Parts: sequence; C-alpha cells; structure tokens
Amino acid sequence: MMANRAWILVATLLPLSAGACVSDTDVVTTADLEQAHLRTYRLDGVTLPTDGPSARALGLDLSGDGTVDNQLGLAHGFLAQQSPDFAIEPVLVPRLQTAIQWTLQVYDDDGTIIGARLSHDDGLAPAALLDRADPTGVLVGDGGLVPLGALTDRFGDDALGWIDARHLRIAIDHVSDTSLDARLAISIGEADVLDVALPNLARYFTWELGLGTSVFAAELDTDHDGAVSVAELHVNPIVRSLLDADLHDGGSPALSLGLRVAGTR
Repeated sequence: MMANRAWILVATLLPLSAGACVSDTDVVTTADLEQAHLRTYRLDGVTLPTDGPSARALGLDLSGDGTVDNQLGLAHGFLAQQSPDFAIEPVLVPRLQTAIQWTLQVYDDDGTIIGARLSHDDGLAPAALLDRADPTGVLVGDGGLVPLGALTDRFGDDALGWIDARHLRIAIDHVSDTSLDARLAISIGEADVLDVALPNLARYFTWELGLGTSVFAAELDTDHDGAVSVAELHVNPIVRSLLDADLHDGGSPALSLGLRVAGTR
C-alpha cells in the first residue's frame, strides 16, 4: 500500500513546465570579464524544492530542449513529503554561514551581470557567461563547484562532498552591492550522486528506521537487519525512479538540480 501511494506521489511531482531555450550566439568573452567590476558573495542561504510546483519554479533549462530540468529537486520534494524529518535547510544554512565557504563571484558591466563563477575558498570554477542574444539573462557555464554532500546531509556533520558540476545555468534575480538572490541549475554526474548523495540517504533512512515511525524506511530494509544500505536504496524501484538520469552530458548520464541561493558581502 505504501509503495502504491509513493508511486502516485512521484507521478504528481514529475511534470515540469516549459522554460527558456538558451542560444549559443553573442556570448561574453574573457576580455569582457577583465573589464567588468568583480564582486564576491558568500552563499549563506539555500532554498530547496519541497514539491512539484517549487521544483518547476527553482529549475532552469539545462538540456536546451525548452523544458525545465530539476530531477534531484523532484527527488527532494518527494522525500520531504514522505518524511517531514528530512529537512536539509535547517542544518545546511548554519553550515553555510560558518564552515562552508561557498561563493558566487559576479562580473558587473555597468549594471548588467555578464558572468559568474560558482566556487569555494580552495578552488575557482570556470565562468558562466551571458549570452547577449538571450532575453532571459541566464548565465551559461561548463562547470561549478557544489557541496553535494552538505546538500544531502540531514544531520549536518558529514563531509561537504565537493563535486564539479558538468554544466551550470545561473539566473540572478536580485543583486546589490551587499546581497544577491539567484537560481542555480546544476548538472551533476550520476556517479557523483551515487557516491556522495546515496550514502547520506542511507544514513538518514537507517536513522528513521530506528525510530520505528516510517513504513517507507521499513520497506527499504529488505534484509531486515535494522539498517538501510546503499545497495538497498539502489535497487528500490521508487528510489531508482527518483534518481533516474534526466541528462546525458557527452554521453554520460547526469541529473539536474535546481535551487535558490542567497549571498552576502
């Protein structure tokens, strides 16, 4: 019965609305960035999707097919609805404000943001650039540094799990000298999801199994040893559908993640 209800919820989360298609013409050059004013914002706030509508609102078009991509956002929404205790933001935001040095550097050309870098204090990512022919103003890049471990750690005490995003879209919705708000659309390799995110989910469901309050966690523990393993998660049909790759970057499977970030200087 629980599995049937879960499948119904998955189905209600999946449809996504159309988004803008990004052109590849008239892209900002490195020389343009060198002439622009650079500001660095520490990312100290994150909003993750909690359902289908918020996944649509926070996602962007990563594949270029005119539709919003946010598979991992949908997965987070499903888990948040299945288990209210799966709350990442309350433990993630304090870490962003203290231990995690996640930054967004923006290049301002007379009031127009023409580029940005999603980085951290020990590494600098390639710049995502403005396509002047795209009226949405979305920045397009081939990489960015993302603390995937922290973004999937319900307990806030595990490794940050930095990974290199394959592709990146950045929509800056507000920016001033002291603060910014932006939507990030990130292409994450399937191997990174399995290696970094899945162990965090296994740990969470093992904890929930111990509470004895989750039918879903009990169903995941197929060998009835009192723990949910990565292998048990990987073969579960619901989890497999949630973590089904929706992107193929250079022939390699990847999953999209859309979220909102806030930053301060």
